[in-house]
Amino acid sequence: MTDNIPEKAVMDERVVAAIETDLILEAIFRSSGYDFRGYSAVHARRRIAGVVAKLNLRSASELQHAALRDSKILNAIIRAFSVPLTEMFRDADAFRAFRDSVVQVLATWPSITVWHAGCSTGEEAYSVAIVLR
Repeated sequence: MTDNIPEKAVMDERVVAAIETDLILEAIFRSSGYDFRGYSAVHARRRIAGVVAKLNLRSASELQHAALRDSKILNAIIRAFSVPLTEMFRDADAFRAFRDSVVQVLATWPSITVWHAGCSTGEEAYSVAIVLR
């Protein structure tokens, strides 16, 4: 019955990695509610590979098996995907454009309120405050 399956499709590591990644992300979502399925494949594979290496596992499939049975391992994966990336003026071009285009308009207003989404530890919010000052 397996004569109809192309050998390359079964053997190609990229295909296996893509399937493993999809399965782990689906397992995380179904077991925890955290939805990382929209992450880029490259980013997801890098995060998964990091957890596999840290836990001395042999494969992403082994990680998936372990995560479905051990909440500590599941939490380790979630933490790996939730790494906060932040720094002052992280996207210099965006801050330049903000300063050159938006701040001039805001300066004509009597007051403003700023809400900054996706800010992990505050550096981006401080960056905006510095530019506005």
